[in-house]
Order: sequence, then structure tokens, then C-alpha cells
Amino acid sequence: MVYRSTFILAILACLALAPAAFAENEIAYQCDLDVCLLDPANPGSPTNLTYNGATSYDEKPIWSPDGTKVAFVSDFTSSGHGEKNVFVMKTTAAAGETVDLATQITHFPTENKTIADLAWSPDGSRIALTRGNNAGDDKVWVVNADGTTTFPLEIGGGGAKRHPTWSPDSSKIAYAVVKNEPEQIYIASSQGGIGQPLANGKGHEPNWSPNGSRIAFDAYHSGGFGYIDLHIVNADGSGTPLIVPPGAYTEWTFNAWSPDGGRIAYRSTASSGATVYRVMNADGGGDHPLASPGESDVRSASWSADGTRLVYDGRLFSSPSAYNLYVVSVDGSGGAQPLTSDGKSKDPAWRVVSSTPQAPPPHPGAEKPKVVWITKRIFVGGGRPTYVASYFCAAPSCSVSTEGKAKGAIAAGLRFRPGAAASAAKPKKKKPPKWVVIGRGKTKIPGGETRKIAIHINKTGMAVLKKYGKATAKITIKAKLEGQGKLEIRSHTVHFVFKKKKPKKK
Repeated sequence: MVYRSTFILAILACLALAPAAFAENEIAYQCDLDVCLLDPANPGSPTNLTYNGATSYDEKPIWSPDGTKVAFVSDFTSSGHGEKNVFVMKTTAAAGETVDLATQITHFPTENKTIADLAWSPDGSRIALTRGNNAGDDKVWVVNADGTTTFPLEIGGGGAKRHPTWSPDSSKIAYAVVKNEPEQIYIASSQGGIGQPLANGKGHEPNWSPNGSRIAFDAYHSGGFGYIDLHIVNADGSGTPLIVPPGAYTEWTFNAWSPDGGRIAYRSTASSGATVYRVMNADGGGDHPLASPGESDVRSASWSADGTRLVYDGRLFSSPSAYNLYVVSVDGSGGAQPLTSDGKSKDPAWRVVSSTPQAPPPHPGAEKPKVVWITKRIFVGGGRPTYVASYFCAAPSCSVSTEGKAKGAIAAGLRFRPGAAASAAKPKKKKPPKWVVIGRGKTKIPGGETRKIAIHINKTGMAVLKKYGKATAKITIKAKLEGQGKLEIRSHTVHFVFKKKKPKKK
């Protein structure tokens, strides 16, 4: 085995080695605890790309659309295993450059959550992912592929979501909402915002076709059968869905479009429980099975660039814990050729060059939070929220709380002038005035939006305002940035003025 890199550091790690020559026909895959590269023409000499061994657990590799980088999930930290994050690593290099660079592109706090469903945008600028514990808290995020994202961008608004897939122009993302059964396919802008349900889209595991016209997914069937058929619908949900002939009977098809979009491969379950990949034309014709390694469970198929072969991982029922890679002809001829035999190989991804990288469009994750105080003099009316500031949320979402405190008699702006008798007496040592809460408020702000921040004046505050007509208060804003584990605190002094209602004219 050829080793190319030594360690993946949290931000950048490098070991200057001579650039290696790589085959265009290359497969990235998880090889035990690392990510490896393999040429199907020479499967006995894979290249260990990450080569971290027990230092970290590296998994789920995908190729960039230009074929020069691999993104993967790793729990690497400089001090040992930690939270799972996404890294991007070069696989080729020009003369005088090193390929041993790994850029950490997400920086999620320690919450013991997993990352799955990595999907590189077709324009090469961004990566979508699912993060959660597969327990109703999964969410879809988008980050820049070059590591410049300050805060990840949440896609689709509230609710648990999985399986992001990009439209070919990178402007939209389809995903499955898993809040309750049956799951439903939604489509949202890749710049954020609320998603809309796809008509005829009850199911999960969506996959956008390369030409953008259709979406394939596992359709839901009532009656306790689960997700047993592969459906293909127009990307706008119109028309009649193309339904793969009954007989698939599988909860997960792991469907994969051919690079030209003319065919689709999907996983089907036989009556014995063994699974096999099948390929059919995009119009539903020509459905046929592919070679199988035997009674086994196969999944995670990936097409070769020329569309003639398929690679998948499989585990034989006779050795259920051993995963290996197999390559087959998509015309159904021949057998399943094993590419690995170590029992520790899975999640293959064939290098398919489809585009050149573009600069990522701006999104809220690249901006900093911003507080704008409305004014120092604020008029207060009875029974209404009082707006004291506006706040721009640069995190996936922000929970903002406000609190107003006034200090003793200063709250009313009073000035005391002691009388003659009090002046003659020995002055007593005064206790410092206490801070009194006169109002609070809470606001939830979606990522990338600006909202007014309100404070609701309480009974004590209203009593002071009604009696004296004014109050000076210190307003504190605390913003918790979801997904980042950060807390921002800002304070400001304002002068409240009580505004009496005008009597109605008779």
C-alpha cells in the first residue's frame, strides 16, 4: 500500500512529498479507519490518503466535481478523537506542491453527533451535509468547500431533515423531512429559507437527475410495507410518477443516476433477503439485474465516468461483518469482480469529472452578528412590546433574550435635595441602590435574517413610568448562536419615556 500523508491536523497539515501520479479511473473509499484511493485496473496497490490509523476515524468520502479533492468525515483533533467534522483533502498536485493538505471546513462544537449524506454542489463551491443523532434532530447544513464559512447555513427551516441532493445549477436542494411518517420530499433554495413540499413526493432518499428534470426517491406505501418502490417524478412534482415495477421491496434503494442521466441504478431485495443492484433506463425500460457476489447485502453504488461499470460495497451472509468492494458491468454481463478482500472496505465513490470549481456565493454563514440600537430615547406605551434594537443572525439560528434593569431612584431620573434639618444632622452612610428588573423579552431569529428586539416592560417598570413619566435603564442583549455553542452579550443605556394615550375625540 502506498502512503501519501501522515496526519490530518485540525486546520492544515502537510508533509512535503513528491507528487504522485494518479489514474483518472480512481475510486475513493473507506478502508478500515482511513480513506483510500484505488485504481480498478490495479486493485492490489491502493493509496492511503489520510493514513491516520487509530488517530482518527475517517469515513464517507466524496469527490469534488473537478476530481481534484476528496471530502470526508473525521473525528480528528490535535488531542485525539473528538466531534465529527468535515475535511477536504487534495489528491493531486503540480510540481513543487504537496498533496498532503487537509482543510477542516466545519467546526461543530462537541455534542456527540454524527455527520452523513455529504453532497458536493455541482459548481464545486459548497458542500451539503446531514448532522444529528438519527433521532429526530437531524438537520441539513451547507458550508463553503474552501473552509471559509464562519457559521454553517441551515437549509429548509424547522423540522428534522436528511438526504440533501443538489439541483444541477446548484441553486436548490431537495431533502427529506423526517418529522413524522410518512416522510416527505421538500425543495428549498441553497441560500436558505423555508422549503416547499414536492408534489407526489412522499418518501425519502431523494436524488436529483444530472439534467435537472427529475428526482428519484424511495416512495412510501401505507399498510406497513414501508418504502418499497423507487419513484421518479418531475422536479416540479408535475405529471405521473414513474414507478419501478413492483418487486424491489427494499427500505433503501441507494439509487444512483448514471453520469449522463440516461439510466439509474437501484438496490432491490429478493425474497431470500439478499440484495442485488438493478439498472434501468430513465424512461423505465430495459430494467435488468447486475452481477452479485452471492447471497449478500450490497449498497452504496457509484458509476464509472464512462457509464459502463458500477462499484458497490457488499457483505456476504456467510461473513456478515466483512465489507468489500465489487465492480460489475452495467449491461449485466460477467460476474462481480472483487476489488478488496480485507473485509474493511465500504462507501466507494468513483472519480467523475463534471465541472470546474466556482467561487461560493455569499451566504449568512460568512457574516458576523450585528446589533443596531434603535435610539437612546424610547417612547413606551401601555401593553405593547417596546423595541430597543435590531439583531442580524449569522448563525443557523439565534435565540436572543433581553433584560432591562434600572438602578434605584435613578430609574425615574429623580434628583433629591435634602432639607435644612437633614443637612444639619450627621449624614448616614447610604447603601448603594439595587438594580431592579423592569422588563424582559425573548426572540428567535432564523439564520441570515434581521429582526427587531423587543422588551416587555413589567409591572414595576410601568409603575415607575406612570408615576415619574421616565426611566433610565441598562438593556442587555444575550444571543445564543445555535450550532456554534457561542454566546454574544451586548449592553446599552436607554431612556424610556412614558407616552400617554390621547383621549378620543367625541
